[in-house]
Amino acid sequence: MKNHIIWLTAAAINSGIADVQGQLNHFVYVTISNNGQLSETMADFYFEPDSYNPADDVFSFKQSELKYNLHYELKSQNGILLTSTFGYGYRHDNYVISNQSGIPPDGTEQQSYISFALGTRYAWSTEKFQVSTGIEVPFFIISDCVKTYIQNDPNRKLDFTTVITGGHAWGLNSTTSLKWFPTDRLFLSANMSFGALAFNIGETSSTTINQQDPIVTSSTYNERESTYKKVSVLQPELFLGLGVKFGK
Repeated sequence: MKNHIIWLTAAAINSGIADVQGQLNHFVYVTISNNGQLSETMADFYFEPDSYNPADDVFSFKQSELKYNLHYELKSQNGILLTSTFGYGYRHDNYVISNQSGIPPDGTEQQSYISFALGTRYAWSTEKFQVSTGIEVPFFIISDCVKTYIQNDPNRKLDFTTVITGGHAWGLNSTTSLKWFPTDRLFLSANMSFGALAFNIGETSSTTINQQDPIVTSSTYNERESTYKKVSVLQPELFLGLGVKFGK
């Protein structure tokens, strides 16, 4: 009798676990986003418009700034979604200056970003669509911003590198997601995150002169020692991507 009770209990537990697992949906998808939540502050603090970027004396300027994201979401039968997002962004600017005699100098400015966010949303679903809205807590790690300036004119050589320290930011977002399912498993996703971030970035800025005619030097000096600490409500970050649904 005792063995029968143990067997029935184990069977009930296994049945309950299987039933719960059958009620869960898993969503895994990748997106490309505009790095909207960081873009404005990074442009103002690190990529100043008055430092050959892109001012009237720049005749060639290219900017690349995209963010790549991996999402995982767990949806229960009652419509509650637990969400997580990991992202990597990179900004790289190239420019050539036109108001210099001889060979025009050129420069680059680059910086990378890593983000992680946890959140929860409530979802409304139909056969082909799912709309969800909720909140998330994002955290960003911001790398040093590295700027190079090179002038290789035989009559005037100048090569220097400026490094502005990075930092971090965190905050609270409102998030919305729309998924369209052309098949039972595959879906296209459009997401939006909007909220406020608290920044702590840019403790120091230092410039190293790598080469300067008529002498070759390797000297470093500090230009600024200041930290940007501010809470800002920023423009939305927009995501587009595709993914796969697992589960019932």
